[in-house]
Amino acid sequence: STLTISFLAIFLEFGVLFVRRQQSATSPLVNPSIFASSMFASGVLIAFLGFAGFSSVMLLMPFLIQNLMGLPVAQVGLLVSISWFVTAVFSFVSGPFVDRFGTRPILSFGSIMLVVCYIIISTFDSSSAVLQVMLVMAFLGFAQAFWMIPTNTRILGSVSRHQLGLAGGFVAFARTFGLAIGQAVWGGIFSFVVLSGNDSGIALEAPRKFQEAGFNTSFLIAAALAAVAVSYTHLTL
Repeated sequence: STLTISFLAIFLEFGVLFVRRQQSATSPLVNPSIFASSMFASGVLIAFLGFAGFSSVMLLMPFLIQNLMGLPVAQVGLLVSISWFVTAVFSFVSGPFVDRFGTRPILSFGSIMLVVCYIIISTFDSSSAVLQVMLVMAFLGFAQAFWMIPTNTRILGSVSRHQLGLAGGFVAFARTFGLAIGQAVWGGIFSFVVLSGNDSGIALEAPRKFQEAGFNTSFLIAAALAAVAVSYTHLTL
């Protein structure tokens, strides 16, 4: 829509102005010199791509379980929360592995697992079993732990001590901005795929076969995005 494009143009314009202002400011809010480290810059980009991809699960998975599989909302919430629980548990496992082997192998392993997860989810339809969802959500949480911890370590470990606060801010920025942009992107992709094939006015009220196509396409694109992150990881680490 014109309104959406207008807001995007305003965002880009003020983003450029902000960067220029920080480059010339005596005491900048965000010191541009922090991006002199390729490890830091690439780490922020990898974090953004990863969270943008993961937002596909946050946005679409609940609707897939409810609309295609016909489960009640309470069960949907429990199933989706499995990934966060597993991530929290295995973060304590991932951390020591990163300390011992470095960020590259652990980050590559976690990213590849994310690609596999998204591909598996893209095959889900109305005939999928609850056990399948439980297993893949647990697998996704495991992959997130082995992706998130080395990514954060990469960002924070690439700056000097006096820049740790700013680097921590960029960790939060990549997560929040990635999730926010992802919500818009996946909602747009899903709606486009669903509504381009039928005359329904609302994507989530379209016939089941069209929704299946929307979910499958969205998660395949999420897998491709995760694959890009894997490739970028190997090019920059």
